[in-house]
Amino acid sequence: MSLCRGVVSMILCQIMLCFNTSGQVKNHIDSTLNQIPMHKYLQEVYHKSEALQQKLEKRSISLLDRFSRQQQQLNQKFSKLQKGENGLNFDALGDTIAKLRAGFATKQQQQLTTLQQKIYLPELDTMQTTLRFLSASGKLTNQYDAELKQALKSVNELHNRLNQTETLHRFLEDHKRLLKSRLSSYNLFKKDVEKINKESYYYNQQIKNYTAMLKDRRKAEAKALKLLKESVQYKDFVSKNSWLAGLFPVPPTGTSPSAALQELQTQAQVEQQIQQRLGADLGARQLVSERMNAAQSRFNELKSKYQHVDNTADMPGFKPNEMKSKSFFQRLEFGINLQMQRRANWYPTATDLAGQLSYQFAKNGHAGFGVAYQLSWMSSTEHFSLRTGGYGIRSFVDWKLKRSFYLNAGFEHNYNIVSVNTINAQQWKGWRSSALLGISKQYNVSNKVKGNVILLYDFLSSYYMPRTRPLKLRIGYNFR
Repeated sequence: MSLCRGVVSMILCQIMLCFNTSGQVKNHIDSTLNQIPMHKYLQEVYHKSEALQQKLEKRSISLLDRFSRQQQQLNQKFSKLQKGENGLNFDALGDTIAKLRAGFATKQQQQLTTLQQKIYLPELDTMQTTLRFLSASGKLTNQYDAELKQALKSVNELHNRLNQTETLHRFLEDHKRLLKSRLSSYNLFKKDVEKINKESYYYNQQIKNYTAMLKDRRKAEAKALKLLKESVQYKDFVSKNSWLAGLFPVPPTGTSPSAALQELQTQAQVEQQIQQRLGADLGARQLVSERMNAAQSRFNELKSKYQHVDNTADMPGFKPNEMKSKSFFQRLEFGINLQMQRRANWYPTATDLAGQLSYQFAKNGHAGFGVAYQLSWMSSTEHFSLRTGGYGIRSFVDWKLKRSFYLNAGFEHNYNIVSVNTINAQQWKGWRSSALLGISKQYNVSNKVKGNVILLYDFLSSYYMPRTRPLKLRIGYNFR
């Protein structure tokens, strides 16, 4: 009898423990969702997705229109050479271009299956899976339900749009190979084939620049992901429902990963197979090791040369210009700098604060302009004060010399406020120019901030009266 009571007590304790654990998990996820700034998070995801879709649509349609005109001209040139024969079959090509263009002009909302997916981006996978988790949790109030559906719809459309860009890129690559095989014997069409090769390469690179926007997470989105990643329920949901999980299933949290990896070869098994093939010959092993090292060295060399290429098929047959795949706004860079000026002649100690905007016109070069404000430090035996010391405009050019060192040149026009009672009024000129040349050292502060130290020499410092010090040291930051 006492044994039966003990068994019943143990069962009741287990049931109570299960209910208690379930309640704790439920309270934890509720607490996590309550800490997320849900409105800001959903709006950030939605607007980022919509902005990226517009860029992809505009760039792709523009490319297709330009590509269609190029192919019409190429077809006419080829037809004249072949005495009227439509050897390039432009009619079929035109239908394909029209279908691709129509696809970019409309939005597709259905969610892609794993087999339909042609491109994988970890950041997009995280956005989709997180929104689906929030939708499946059923914990959001009606206040956020409409915003959640709107954000999820937009992200699904974005995924479809990226799938279309990959389809377009593959189409361009296939057509490029077709033209190479058909027109290889005609030197007359060499430039036309090279033009298509460049179009395909720069389009692919610009799409990669656009998708880099997904990595830029604002405050609400970053906070939401940080909180959710601490949740066991979220981790389990991601391990079962993300795109990556569909390709490489991950075991649930708390279980051993050996079951999912049991079909993969271990390092020991690979070494055993190599030993079986080569035997005990040390010379053969050394030869294989040397060749592997040489191959790895060559691979690293190519990787550093073509940093933006993920596939050997995408390697261009020309020297690419990295700037062509960047938009106008992606080339702009805002910066600030600070310059301290010691007391000299009639000039007081001053601090120059400047803001500048530069444009990257080449891989190693920037040009820009800026405005400056001078703050004078006035002091006497009785008191100390700050007052406006002047203002000015600046223009500059910098060019990368080696590693993080740059050559700097600039021309400035500054107006200095100095009391003419203390100097010869006939010698005084409020406006004075500076012709600057020097060198700078740049360093990374973060992914979006670069620091710099600039040493400049003013070749016009002795031209104006009163004279100023020729050497100028500036410390600044540039924001990408």
